[in-house]
Amino acid sequence: MEINKYSPYLTRYKNVPVDPSQPTYQDVYTPILVIQPPRDMVFLVDPQEKLVLKLYDTTGTEFPDDTKLRISLQGAGAESLPVPIGKAVYGPWKRLPYTDQIDNRKNSSLVVYFPSLGRRPFAIREGEKLLVEVNARVAIDWDANNPGLSMFAIDLDILTLAEAQRRALALAQALRQRMAQGR
Repeated sequence: MEINKYSPYLTRYKNVPVDPSQPTYQDVYTPILVIQPPRDMVFLVDPQEKLVLKLYDTTGTEFPDDTKLRISLQGAGAESLPVPIGKAVYGPWKRLPYTDQIDNRKNSSLVVYFPSLGRRPFAIREGEKLLVEVNARVAIDWDANNPGLSMFAIDLDILTLAEAQRRALALAQALRQRMAQGR
């Protein structure tokens, strides 16, 4: 299932611009997109899926190459803080037109690094959120009237809670069998 900027499971935000010359703002990120599964559903994210992204400011100018992107997971509950799990720099997305970003023969440069996950898929459960955050010196414009239209899309698997539990149980059983054979 494709989640895009019009999805009911996604909330768009304007970021707070930062001054990159100020050391205190080097690692200040603000969310521009928050993805949250509906009740009794789970989103399964494959880190190898390409993130389609075009970001423009209020003047219609595309974001600078050096804009930092960060992907974070936020657990359920109001007191939970986002935990960064992936990072990238916007340059490759800027250089690649939207139509090429969705073409698997042309989008190999679009890489989000997930150092703690490797290539393993991960789940976003009910109450949890996946955040796309930026550290940029300009503010995003999601307005459809903007001549440079900001875009976002990613493919996710959407599972019922029961299906997610069945898959997790099957994986756990397979792991136990492999461990038992390895003894």
